[in-house]
Amino acid sequence: MPAKILYIEDDNKLARLVTNFLQSHGFEVTHLPSAEGALDLLYYDSFDLLLLDIGLPTDDGISLCRQIRDRFSGQILFMTARRSAVDEVEGLMAGADDYLTKPVAPEILLARIQTRLKRREPPETAPAEASKSSTEMQFGRLCIRMAAQQAFLDEESLRLTTAEFDILAQLAKHAGQIVSREDLFKYTTGAPYDGLNRTMDNRISRLRRKLGDNMDDPFKIKTIWGKGYLFVPDIWG
Repeated sequence: MPAKILYIEDDNKLARLVTNFLQSHGFEVTHLPSAEGALDLLYYDSFDLLLLDIGLPTDDGISLCRQIRDRFSGQILFMTARRSAVDEVEGLMAGADDYLTKPVAPEILLARIQTRLKRREPPETAPAEASKSSTEMQFGRLCIRMAAQQAFLDEESLRLTTAEFDILAQLAKHAGQIVSREDLFKYTTGAPYDGLNRTMDNRISRLRRKLGDNMDDPFKIKTIWGKGYLFVPDIWG
């Protein structure tokens, strides 16, 4: 089945071009000129990805992202003319998985979408003799289910974004060891770390909040200054 994309963009000329381009590459695209009606579509239809502008005529894109992030499990990509670091940080903190600034070359947009959707594909079926530990990690009250890409604390879903889950899983795989920001960034985004991007710090902050970590003095996911992050395995009760 083709991946389904909900595209929210008030520039109708641009929307037609992007829609036609994505459809020519096998995607099923639904376009809306504003955020109006988006919540109903996202709740009652099964979209794989939301492609979203920030400057919309009614509710802005960041506000919409905040409203749906805990209930929409698909990918969220901002594609916007807003270039400031403040806007990018705000978009990522709202729960977006990626942030692109216009104008975007069609090939770049396609590559970003394909990369994000690939991270949502279920893993290949494991052999029957494979151990449960290969698909599930348990740390006291914290359970990380790799195959389902879900994490639970006290048996309640943490409702993580894809990026947040990837960070948690990678840190947990190396529990008790320091994982550098560079390695974590490359693993979760597929791109090398440029030394300036604050995306990882923002996502770690969101993850800590959902895990009930101390935001002033984190003890579940520690920052080891100058080295990276450390997942503490024996703190989960």
